[in-house]
Amino acid sequence: MKRTIQILLVTFCLAAFIPAAHAQVQFGVKAGVNMSKASLSRKDFNTDNFTGFFLGPVVDITVPIVGIGLDAALLYSQKGVTLENKELHTDYTIKQKGIDIPINLKYNIGFSRIFGIYLAAGPDFFFVFDSDKGFSNYDFKKKKSQVGLNFGAGIKLLGHLHAGLNYNIPLNNSAEIVSEGKSETNKYKTKTWQFSVAYMF
Repeated sequence: MKRTIQILLVTFCLAAFIPAAHAQVQFGVKAGVNMSKASLSRKDFNTDNFTGFFLGPVVDITVPIVGIGLDAALLYSQKGVTLENKELHTDYTIKQKGIDIPINLKYNIGFSRIFGIYLAAGPDFFFVFDSDKGFSNYDFKKKKSQVGLNFGAGIKLLGHLHAGLNYNIPLNNSAEIVSEGKSETNKYKTKTWQFSVAYMF
């Protein structure tokens, strides 16, 4: 929790230097694809990619001359993991559906009024609202809230269209796998590549 507070303070302190009187504010809609893969604490399973989607409103704040900006989104998001038990050769797919709130500090480079690129980084907060999942030999206990870090880049076209690629690294575990009759608990994190497209009004 202390680390979460530190990340928030750093992000918003940096954003406070943006001169609001000269900032350009745009609202829009953002959608894209999540491509997640689990990082396990123990090697009981093979892992495969899981593909989900996200969708929701976004706000983008930019200071044109300085090039510094901030964006934040409120997204319905599907993340997850696909696992294969090495001994039983049984596949398990665990979805995590919830609200994703990324807050990114951005550095914008505009080559013209119709084309620019940006670099972005910041904290990400994911709140899961679906229930835990149980199988014959395992219980998958999902963490109800996760904190991560985003690192990304993208392009801006025609003043309205944004396209980006982002990598999300969780700071805490996404879920725990409790094996029936065993004391060991396997934990995993879902690291996620995200491709997004946003239309700004």
